[in-house]
Amino acid sequence: MKFVLQPWQLLLLAGWINRHQQRVIEYLQAENQVLKEKRARRRVLLTAPRSPWQTPYVERLIGSMRRECLDHILTINEESLRATLRSYFSYYHDSRCHLALDKDSPDRREVQPPERGMVVEIANINGLHHRYERRAA
Repeated sequence: MKFVLQPWQLLLLAGWINRHQQRVIEYLQAENQVLKEKRARRRVLLTAPRSPWQTPYVERLIGSMRRECLDHILTINEESLRATLRSYFSYYHDSRCHLALDKDSPDRREVQPPERGMVVEIANINGLHHRYERRAA
């Protein structure tokens, strides 16, 4: 059995699609207006789904979290994931080297002279990454 649409059926379908698209556009415009008012008159830009080129900073952060942390740790539930990410963000801001900051962390670290003592290893993210400091013995 072959299903063939008649010309009048195609016109009805095209009209319904056009009305539906118009309703979607009106809804998005109204939603954008509400978001503008909430954001103190700042313009809200909607990004297309699955377009990493439109959100490069977020994509970079998510990629770093995945490569440096989540690919190496099993999480059991949401609380476990939250604890792991809290630990990762602490490491990211306190210890991790950033090339844009001349291989320093966002929270500046001082240079530690050898007179301060022995080099001690400090585990971060449950031992996944390590930081080294000098401490008196």
